[in-house]
Amino acid sequence: MGNLFALEELARRRVQAGDYAETESIALHVANQGNTRTLIELGQKRERDGDHAGAERNYKQAADAGDAEALVRLAWMQQKAGDKSGAEKLYRQAAEADDPFALRDLSWMLKETGDHAGAEEVALQAASQGNTRAFRGLAQNYERDGDYARAERFYKQAVDAGDYEALGDLVVMWARAGGQSITEEVARQAVDSVSSRAVRELVQVREKAGDWAEAERLAHRAANSGKPGVLLMLSLMRAKVEDHASAQKLAHQAVEFGDTRAVRELAQMREQAGDRAEAERLAHRAADSGDAFVLRRLAELRLKAGDRASAEHLAQQAANVGIRSSWGAFSVLVHAESRNLFRAMWPYGLDPDGTPTSEERGLNP
Repeated sequence: MGNLFALEELARRRVQAGDYAETESIALHVANQGNTRTLIELGQKRERDGDHAGAERNYKQAADAGDAEALVRLAWMQQKAGDKSGAEKLYRQAAEADDPFALRDLSWMLKETGDHAGAEEVALQAASQGNTRAFRGLAQNYERDGDYARAERFYKQAVDAGDYEALGDLVVMWARAGGQSITEEVARQAVDSVSSRAVRELVQVREKAGDWAEAERLAHRAANSGKPGVLLMLSLMRAKVEDHASAQKLAHQAVEFGDTRAVRELAQMREQAGDRAEAERLAHRAADSGDAFVLRRLAELRLKAGDRASAEHLAQQAANVGIRSSWGAFSVLVHAESRNLFRAMWPYGLDPDGTPTSEERGLNP
């Protein structure tokens, strides 16, 4: 095995030196021992350099040694040369040799040459073998062409085959087209999908279109389906446009659905609204679960507002959530900004009981 690695490394050095003949000899020797990667890499280098005959020879050598990827690369070369029939034959050979992308690439080629029925037939064959990427790729190609009807059909076929990310692509496509064609069926699928991306995209589409009631309705449906983060996303969108009442309401609803990040955001919203007691209550709720971030963040906000006493109190509580020890041990638990905050408050760290370490003890441990 060590000798094989040495030969591979030697081949790489020779190809970098431009000695293709010796590299090919070494690559063939390595391929006979079961590793065709060096032949593929040599073929790629020759193809980039414009030596198409040499590249084709190396790919054929790798294919003869059982490399299905080499067949796909040969198919690409045939496709670029305009030999659709030759390319299709090679793609199908690669698929029979279990290359995971051969049928996908074949379907894309058929689409580009105008054989839409053939492209769909091959995509269905790929999906039956567990590769739904062919459907999504076709959909994206049709979308680029502006053929939204075909794109929608293939996105939906991808979703039906289990590619739930395709649903997000479908929503984004219709959003770019104005969002008018997003049906209730698509909305329902987005909400119920395993992936949260589709419903996030859909809520953003409705929100940006000014349909705030529908955005909230969808966000609540998503939360009831186990995606409370969508409520928080909508809350943050409202906060950006300074709709603070609505932002807090939605964040509070996300908290009720168990979104721990929403606790952080809502605490900061309440602090900025002047409701310090509620902000601290939320911070302690997070701390009870081992999350000291909110306490630290409130300490930062209060220090910035000039309330050092309250900031120190909150910072000590945050420290107590983590390791009760000197500053050095605690520093691993906090972000860079918080480290700066704590150092400003306690330049010599904290004693094990949580009280600030004196200068004398800090300098003479």
